Amino acid sequence: MSGWRSIMASVLLVVAIAGTAFAYQEAPMFQALVAEGKLPPLEERLPENPRVVEPLSVGRYGGTAHTYTNSQFWLWSGELVGFDWLLTIDSNYDWGIPNILEDYEFNEDNTAVTLYLREGLKYSDGVEFTTEDFLFNWEYVYQNTDLYAEIPYFMVVDGEPLVMTAIDDYTLLIEFAAPNALFLNLLSGAGATQTWQWWYGLFMPAHYCKQFHPAFAGQDVVDAAAAEAGLASWVDYFWTNVGGYFGIQEKPYTDMSPTLTPYVCVERTPERAIWERNAYYWKVDTEGNQLPYIDRVVLHFVESTDVIDGKIISGEVDAEWILASLDSLPVYVDNQEAGGYEVRLYDTPAMGALSLNLTHPDPVIREIFNDEHFRQALSLAIDRDELNEATALGLATPRSLSVPSESPYYVEGGDTAYIDYDPTFAKNLLNVMGLEKDAEGFRLRPDGQRLRLTIEAAEVDATLELIREYWRDIGIDVEIKAQTQDLLNERVAANLIDIMPVAIEFNIEPAFSMLPQFYVPLTYTWPGLWANQWGLYNVTSGAQGEQPPEKIQDLIGWYNDIMTAQTVEDRIEPAQNIMASHRDNIWQIGTLGGAPVPVIVKNDLMNVPETALMTWDLNRMLPYEPSTWYFQDRPAILDAWPGRFD
Repeated sequence: MSGWRSIMASVLLVVAIAGTAFAYQEAPMFQALVAEGKLPPLEERLPENPRVVEPLSVGRYGGTAHTYTNSQFWLWSGELVGFDWLLTIDSNYDWGIPNILEDYEFNEDNTAVTLYLREGLKYSDGVEFTTEDFLFNWEYVYQNTDLYAEIPYFMVVDGEPLVMTAIDDYTLLIEFAAPNALFLNLLSGAGATQTWQWWYGLFMPAHYCKQFHPAFAGQDVVDAAAAEAGLASWVDYFWTNVGGYFGIQEKPYTDMSPTLTPYVCVERTPERAIWERNAYYWKVDTEGNQLPYIDRVVLHFVESTDVIDGKIISGEVDAEWILASLDSLPVYVDNQEAGGYEVRLYDTPAMGALSLNLTHPDPVIREIFNDEHFRQALSLAIDRDELNEATALGLATPRSLSVPSESPYYVEGGDTAYIDYDPTFAKNLLNVMGLEKDAEGFRLRPDGQRLRLTIEAAEVDATLELIREYWRDIGIDVEIKAQTQDLLNERVAANLIDIMPVAIEFNIEPAFSMLPQFYVPLTYTWPGLWANQWGLYNVTSGAQGEQPPEKIQDLIGWYNDIMTAQTVEDRIEPAQNIMASHRDNIWQIGTLGGAPVPVIVKNDLMNVPETALMTWDLNRMLPYEPSTWYFQDRPAILDAWPGRFD
């Protein structure tokens, strides 16, 4: 495999701009700073070969975009500031399109890939992006056992870690112990961004991160700095300072890593986060205008989605998609004219499910959870038709855990196993298990105690409340407990959760083959809740956790076959084996899928696609280029954030 996609993209680009006088232009705020000598000229800030993006229409500079979130941890809807992977996905859903990278080339047997960086591409602080950023991440982060107990699985092929060699500042050779065509999937997805504490990436800004690493700053220095900051160790000190939400700055630029994304964070308070355009952003449109078009993005933090709904209908939201609620769709539609916005419906392959912790620390609960009759009973007890009408306006489809039927990995019956509402059969299954009832009609554990289970979630919604009632109707004493996302993450990793709702994504390529944790227990952190200790065993090569049973080992073995397959066709059989195992064993309990995603777009916000596929796998939406979104007539901001360029 080679960089043929990038060659074709370059040919198309040449055709698109042939004969055009290609002079670069920049936002008014930067023109003033260049004139004052506070910022280098645009030609010095762009790479020699910027990525040229063809927008739906050529935009104009100006305006502040406002959006809202109810999470201080995940910057939902702050994603308006944009993601950038090394490679990207085009509007035809082909992956492997050069983005941060200028090009790439696999050798004939896929045992090596050469990455070609854009010469002169710079981070938001003006420092050049080079192969050193990959080497630092690989040698001093992934191979430091304090930061990572084990090298990430996708960087190990045939039991051997990859070998990374810098040919020069802009050419990186990555070699594998065996053919690894799957690496193209990695380069095209969320694993091909800046590394941060909650996710794997492929690079970090070495010039910035070294000051927090003992190999460069000294162990005594980082230990003392951690103690002074009230942190437990230098590891916490490192991640606190070099984090970044998939490359997005979640704190002011003065307090964290520089970024390659379109915006720089200039303010973060409990009430809001503000991003301002990145002076060194490396994309231009087809007329040479440096992106992004919008000057600033303000993400307002509020306490609930109800508040977000109120902001939407009052016209205070410019764009909202992650937290626009489907059950509020009628209200959105009724108020769109008065609010000055449009409601759009995007497709999604995502689906809902409930994960039981099959490696629960309580051996009695673990035995119950691992009895397939129990999982079948819980699934049959759910009235998905009622759930659909009550929570998705009847627009979703009842499903068991599967991949979309359009996927080559789909197996017959994979999305319909045990989804028929049959509480009588469910009760009989519990009777067969010997789970007797107490005087109040609730099931007892084999040790005579009442079987009490807790569903933990970041937010209690109507779906969970209905699930609780369905399960209580068959005698399972269930309660729901809301937790902060931080605490949920900690409890998942510590193997302390009974049941947790999950949104199943990563179910289409390129993400499915790279991140199949919802289907195969490869990790002990989210989304590895359903098999925590088996995932920990896998991550640590047996040093920790528990050896999985044979059926789970089969899942891992089939995934290993996917990893070594040389074509998508070669992945079909092992992937279908994985999906057949989920169909037959109900490892997790699917609920609904295929519900459209409501997207709120202010009337004067241009270039937001009319239709798109909304899923994490594809950078949230396709075509996903928020750097090309613009306001039709909002004024440009002429003053950069005070002190940013002083």
